[in-house]
Amino acid sequence: PCRMYGRAISSTLCRVNRLPGQLGRRSHSEISNTVVSDIERSSDSLKVSLSSGKVLNFSYNWLRESSPNSLNSATYQRGESLVMPNKLSLEATEITLNPQKTAVRVAWKDGGVSDLSVDWMVYQHEKKPSPSLARQAKPWEKKDFTQENLPRIKWSESNLGELTGKIAEHGFCFVEIAACPDETRKIGELFGGQLYSNPLWGDFWDYVVDAGNFGDIADTAYTGEFIPPHNDGTYLHDSPGLQFFHVLDFKGTGGHNQLVDSYKIAEKIKAIDPAVYEFLTTYPIEWYHKSETTNFRTFAPVITVDCFGTPQQTRFNDLDRAPPPASLDKDQLDLYYKSLRMYADLILSPENQLDFLLEPGNLLIVNNWRVMHGRSDFTGKRRICGCYVPMDQFKTTLSVETKKQSY
Repeated sequence: PCRMYGRAISSTLCRVNRLPGQLGRRSHSEISNTVVSDIERSSDSLKVSLSSGKVLNFSYNWLRESSPNSLNSATYQRGESLVMPNKLSLEATEITLNPQKTAVRVAWKDGGVSDLSVDWMVYQHEKKPSPSLARQAKPWEKKDFTQENLPRIKWSESNLGELTGKIAEHGFCFVEIAACPDETRKIGELFGGQLYSNPLWGDFWDYVVDAGNFGDIADTAYTGEFIPPHNDGTYLHDSPGLQFFHVLDFKGTGGHNQLVDSYKIAEKIKAIDPAVYEFLTTYPIEWYHKSETTNFRTFAPVITVDCFGTPQQTRFNDLDRAPPPASLDKDQLDLYYKSLRMYADLILSPENQLDFLLEPGNLLIVNNWRVMHGRSDFTGKRRICGCYVPMDQFKTTLSVETKKQSY
């Protein structure tokens, strides 16, 4: 039966009941701003009417298995499951609200209890199965920014949440810090405590590029030559998530950097030529990096989309693109080159590029899965340090720092 202030009532309508004092020890139960006006139970579900007028339905299956009480308190992994063999009861013996009408308790016939804050229930009801970064992203082009509204923060550890939020929204952020490599590394290590160890350059680099001399590493980044916009690590199965750029010293001319939002490029191509968009999201391009001791190769489309068709990752670096199969017929090759040329034309167009000069004390962090970076040619010497952060470490830091309610 439903209860009202401890008294059983025969109606199917459950109204306010005082909740035992132990409710609220978990974060999902203790903080809630959404208020319930009524709850009504049926044989297989609970209808929750909010004070805003919204009405939500929750099945008993969901309430029993999805409550924070179902987690293992030590590991936060699932402790109760309706998928694996179990003896969990789905018969609710009592459903109550706390005095503030902001949390629900369901008592089950087998003695189990499900405690849920209403805020958390609403969030779980409205969340969509889509990558969090895609939900928060705001695609951009050059005209969307001025020097005044560029995503930028002055660094302190208390600003980590603001930093991750700006990267999630725009794909990049400038950070004002001391012009030294140690400070750069410290920020990188805040994202999960461990930097991405690149098989070619390790987990952190600090080097001087002399435009007049080719360095020891066989990569265009170690020269003064023009580098078109690209993503790093296209040839790696697990390519870098975040990339840090910090110019510590520069004596020379040129060397401007460019950023391009691949989400905006994808939008434009989809509108201009759906056939090209289809090719770029489905055809597995071969990407490679080869030296005397390495031979990295990965096959992946330029734009990887999720199961809902939302762009999730971009791989484009024309310098690391292997030749297409010679077996492709004329129509296939024509589409291959037409698609890649359109993509290249758009990322090289000034209307899609942010152009700036990195200076000491101005750290740039980009989402390498989304924002492409390039550099104009330069003369002189340029000292730069940087690192990578794995995408999963960025995502979990984003979730924790912005206090997203996730399960």
